[in-house]
This record gives sequence, structure tokens and C-alpha cells, in this order.
Amino acid sequence: MTEFLGFDIDEEASSWDVTIDGQQREILERSFLSIEDEERSKIFATAAKMLAKCSNPNETQGDSIGLGLGKVQSGKTSSFIALSALAIDNGIKVIIILAGSKKTLLNQTTERLKEQLRVSNNGGVALLTTLDRIQSIRSDCISRLVTVGKSIVITILKHQDHIDHIAEVFSNPELMCLPTIIIDDEGDQASLNTQARKRKRSTIYSSISNLRFRFSNHSYIAFTATPQANLLISTLDEIRPRFCVLIEPGSGYTGGSQFHGENEELYNVSVPDDEIGFDEVGVEGIPKSLESALSTFFVGAAIRTLRGDHGNHSMLIHTSRLRGNHQNVDEKLRLWLERWNQIVKLDSQDPARVNFNTVMKDGYEELCRTVQNIPSWEEVTGAIVRELINYQVWKVNSDRDAEVLSREDMLFRNNIFVGGSMLERGVTLPGLAVTYITRRANIQQADTVEQRARWFGYKKHYLDTCRIWATTHIRQDFKALLGHEDELWESLRLMEKEDISLDEWTAVLQLSPQFRPTRANVASAREVNLRKWLLNRLPANNENIARGNVKIAENFFDSNHAEVVRFGNIEHKFVRNCEPNYVLQELIGKMSNWEVTDWDLPFVMDLFNKLIRTGQFTGLDVVRMASNAERERTFIDGVIGRLHQGRSQSRIPSDPHYYAGDANLHENRPQLQTHFIKPTQCSTGVSTNITLVALALFIPEDLARATGRLVRGNA
Repeated sequence: MTEFLGFDIDEEASSWDVTIDGQQREILERSFLSIEDEERSKIFATAAKMLAKCSNPNETQGDSIGLGLGKVQSGKTSSFIALSALAIDNGIKVIIILAGSKKTLLNQTTERLKEQLRVSNNGGVALLTTLDRIQSIRSDCISRLVTVGKSIVITILKHQDHIDHIAEVFSNPELMCLPTIIIDDEGDQASLNTQARKRKRSTIYSSISNLRFRFSNHSYIAFTATPQANLLISTLDEIRPRFCVLIEPGSGYTGGSQFHGENEELYNVSVPDDEIGFDEVGVEGIPKSLESALSTFFVGAAIRTLRGDHGNHSMLIHTSRLRGNHQNVDEKLRLWLERWNQIVKLDSQDPARVNFNTVMKDGYEELCRTVQNIPSWEEVTGAIVRELINYQVWKVNSDRDAEVLSREDMLFRNNIFVGGSMLERGVTLPGLAVTYITRRANIQQADTVEQRARWFGYKKHYLDTCRIWATTHIRQDFKALLGHEDELWESLRLMEKEDISLDEWTAVLQLSPQFRPTRANVASAREVNLRKWLLNRLPANNENIARGNVKIAENFFDSNHAEVVRFGNIEHKFVRNCEPNYVLQELIGKMSNWEVTDWDLPFVMDLFNKLIRTGQFTGLDVVRMASNAERERTFIDGVIGRLHQGRSQSRIPSDPHYYAGDANLHENRPQLQTHFIKPTQCSTGVSTNITLVALALFIPEDLARATGRLVRGNA
């Protein structure tokens, strides 16, 4: 088992004790009875961990900003509902939920809160929403509700008018002092400052900031499965998270590794390029690939019914962002399915019925690849007739006649959803089994592409009936994203384990070359070039700190019996093939004041762990440059002008005294150089009376390639 690096950091105790057994938790537990005990306990444990990092409701002042990180379709809503329940039990009086930028998501979230918190007129929680009318929420009403002992939960659309109205409501001095939590669902979308590069504030970002500052004691927590932007925004940003809590998915979760990993051929079917565009005006009928997807969908529904599973069975069709194209697909589907319902009434020998049976048999054979103990074809044929009647087609977009999704309105078992961006983020499609997607993201941003994976989720009991029809390019996109999410989670787990706040951590993301991490107008990033020396040209220069760092470095080489090796006319001390975790623990991790250098410690620790996860970083050479001597270096504005000494200028390589230069000593092995520097000719900020320790790291080409492309935030 691979051992990852870590070091001891004083843990910050929670500022207040969280009660985990209260009335709202008991109520919510009854709504979670379908969830296994262990999973249910994990949900509340995660919520309690998050709440403990929020501002203490018993204090008059407080300001906490956090990130709740889940996975796509993994149960983030359950997590923030659990957080809401525990918050109410612990004295939080107001919970404001920014429930997405689409009414579909706002309605879905409001309905779940109402159901799971058992909200009623006689209960202890008042649930208010801006879904129908913004002005229905008034400060006098909230004041009276609080007076009679109710806690307030408000769901609002992530729109400036809705947010600004709630900010105005809470400008009442009686309400401003109420301990409050603001939950921002899909907190990487719309909330962040899209005008940051212009040194301005975007509208919704400004509205959220204005809402936050209405409260003297509040916490703001962004929930998302794609946190690239949240982690890469400037450290000076008003809603940059200071802590992160990972929301681990339950045991029944199926995600990228299941659908796009080693077994991707089991669940993915390619849509030919010449079958794209059927949704445009003037194109007749539907393509063969969509007909196959529909037949597999209805055969899957029949199989689930025959084995006693009567839960929702859904299909998603996403071919375009254009509403006119959605309308075309919607109309074609309705006509096609009406035709199928007429065909099944025909005699079994009728050519149309024979062709229909052939199409359905193709769907049956497709599912034979994954469904064990599949019912006989004869059984499935009989069941399909009933499934074909029990369906509904939904157009979900911003058209006025489009539906706002609600489980209460889903009167039929089999639901087919047609739409674009309205179905790309946050919305949960109950029982989604078959996806047909031909629209590729216009710009290849990791967070945008990942959010489109509506087919992820809790599907273990019907995973064998799940399929994704997608173009080759889309399949390749999701395959390329494999590892990105896992790598990010491993890094954040390490930060959480070591109790390092996000303020201290530099996000380093592993991404395939075709992807940007996120929107350039929100957060900028630059590549970490592992194919050249990583130089520490801004060492800690406080006199006491510098003296301590010199002693730590000298002790490292003395205690490890460093070997003196001569290169031309210069000698260096080597400690060969050190274990990476030992180097971090005994050298890098012991040195102080990393936060003021260009090599912050969490960044180095995260980088070492990324290298370790390749399986190829098992040792590195540590070198004390110039043996026992110090080297003079010019500093410009506190930065070493040139760290590495170059090759001999007056000698040829065959000369025994020829020196190839500091950068050429590595022998193509990982190497960490420690340079003992005597500052000279310093223009500003650095004393010439001290010795500094600066580091330099070399990563061989093969190891850099195995690590992959890395990007980090600019500041």
C-alpha cells in the first residue's frame, strides 16, 4: 500500500460544540429511512463537521466561508438539508438557500425541504420561497415568526432581484443580528465574480456580498461537485472558501470510473457523426441510434418491472442548446411513440409489427450484455406493451410552455426529458437509465463538462439497464476527465487530514491537455512546468527563521552521513535515494516560514503526493550544493536573480576541472538541491548579514509525463 506524505500541524479545535441529537435531526432521520444506517450516520457526521466550522450562533459576531464538495449526482442536497436540520437544532435562526439559477432546481429543492423537514403550519420551521412571488417574503412576517419560536428556511432563485429583495428584508435591525447560514447550491455557478479581471463586481456576486454583510453573525457555504473555480479564485476574493468538507458519496454511487473507466464499453454506445443534426427543421424522422436508445429504454423498463422494481425509469435527450431544436425533438418523439403504440395493436404478422419487434429485440440484445438472469424475450415482449403506454415526454428549457420538474407531476413511470442547459446542472432526473447526448460543450472546461454527467448517481440496483449514447468526442471527453476528480479529492483529503485551511493551500489540479480548469473570466490558472527545475528564488529571509532553516538543513546532511562528490572543480554533498516522505518530514517540513516564499509548504506536499501516486517516485537525491561553502547571490526586490551556477565558461568538457553547471548534475534522477545563499547587492528587503536556504527540485521527463499536466491558481 502506498504511503502518502504528511506532517504534524497543530489542529485547530472547533470554536463551539455541535449538538447532533435534536428534534429536527429526528424528523429528518424519518425521511432518510430508505438510506442504510451507516450511510445515514455518515450524512449527519459530515453535516456536523461542516456546522462545527461555521460561526458560533451564540456569539454576536462571526463570518465563516466554506465549501461543501460532493460528486455529481451524489447527494449534495441531502447533505445541505442535514446541515440545515442540525443548524436549526443548534440555534441557527435563519437559513437562506440559493437554490440554483433555474426555477426547475428551485422548485425541486423547495419540495425536498418541505417533504424531508416535515414543514407544516404547526411545526417549528417556517419554509418561505421566492418561487412564485418575491414580494411575499416580508421582514415583519419573519420577525413575528421568530418571535413565536420558529426557525426560518428561505429558498430563493440565484437572481439579483431575488437576492436583493432578501437583503432588503434583513436590513431590519431586529433581523440582522439573527445567526444565519447562507447555503449556495451549485456555488461555482453564477455566484462567482465574472468581472474580476476588469477589477469590477458582477451583478449576482455583488448581490451575494451585499446579502452576506447584512448579518453580523453568518456563515456562507458553497455546495458543488465542480469546485475548480472556487479553489482557483484569488485569495483576496470575498467568497473564497477558508475551509472545505468532503461529502463522500454513499456505497451505491456510480460515477465516472464506472461509466467511463475500464468497463466503459459495457455502458457506452457511439452515435455516428452522420446522425447528428436530426433535431433541425426540415430533417425527417429520428436516427437509428436514437431509435436503438429508445428501444433499450423501454426494454430496460420492462426488465425492471418483471423483477419487481417499479421505481421511476427515465431517459435524457440532449442534442442542442437551441429551444427550437428541443421543440423539434419533442414533437418527433411524441409522434414516434404514438406510432409505436398503434403498431403494438397490430397482428403479429403485420410487417410494421415485425419491424417493431426487430427494433425491440436489438434493445433486448444490447441489455443482454449486462443484465444477469435476464427474463426471456417472450416475457419482455409482453411487458413492453404496458411500458409503452406508461410514459410521458417532458420538454425542459426556458420556453414558456416548458415544464417545471416536480415529482408530483410525474404521473407516469417512464419519463423522457428533452432539453439543454436546463438539464445540465443540479437537476436530478429520477431513475435516469438511458442518456442520448450529442451536443459537445462549446468550450472544453473541466467543470462545465463534468456537470453534464447527469447519468452519474445512485444506480447500483438498476445499473445493468443503464446506457449512454454519445458521440466519440463526448465519450473521449469524459474518459479524459477520469483521474482529474480523483486526484483533486486525494489532495483535499490530505489537506483535511492535516487540518490545513484553504487559505494556506495552493490548489494544484491535474488536467488533460484539452481542458481549461474553469472559466477564464472567473479564475486564472497557469501550468506547473515539471519539465524544468522548480526554483525557490524567494526564500524566507527573516533573520531568526533563516538561522533556524540553515541549522535544519545542516542537521539533515550530518545525520544522513552525506557523501562528498566532486564535479570538475566543485564539491557537493549527496544523500542518495531518500524516501520522499522522509525528505518532507525531516527537511522541507521542518523548515519555517514557507508561507512567505514562492514554495509554500502545502503546495510542495501536494506535489510530492501527486508524484508518489504515479508509482514511480520512490526516491530522490538530496544535495547540499557547494559542500560546506556559501554562495553569494544578488537579490532584486527580495528575489534571487540567478540561483543556479552555470557551466565553466573558460574550460572544455574534457578538462578535469570542467563544471557542467548546477542544473546538469541530476543524472536523470529526481533531485532536491539545497543552496546556502549569502545575499549581496540587495536592492531592497533582504539583509546581507544572514545566510538563507533556497531549494531547487528536478523531476525527470518520464516522471513528469506520468504525473500529467498540472495547473495552479495565479493568486
